[in-house]
Amino acid sequence: MKLSSWFAGCVVALSASGAVQVQAQMRSPFDGVYQGVSRQLAGGAMSTGRTRSCEPDAVPAPLTISGGVAHAGSQQYPLEGTVSPQGALVMRSPGGHFEGQIDAQGRVVGVLVLNCSYQMTWQRR
Repeated sequence: MKLSSWFAGCVVALSASGAVQVQAQMRSPFDGVYQGVSRQLAGGAMSTGRTRSCEPDAVPAPLTISGGVAHAGSQQYPLEGTVSPQGALVMRSPGGHFEGQIDAQGRVVGVLVLNCSYQMTWQRR
């Protein structure tokens, strides 16, 4: 009985390590670091339409994609999401979402909607 338990434990351990190796080997053609180019105000606050409470135009923090999983934003507004095989990028944060596209030149363009909306652009390094 002890031998079968030991064998079952080894099978589980080997299966788990195989899954980790497969996960680690998965890469996306979009993996890399993308430097922020621009963040431009595209629309005012959702409730009022006014831009007074919106952040000014700026350069966004870098965007990192690894294994098709994307991370960007700040500590205050972290964004996390995925990239499709066609380059469609969707990220979410507690207060909003981003939808964009990665082109063949490594340029990411899309819209970030928080309280205000912004046109965002990154370029692959």
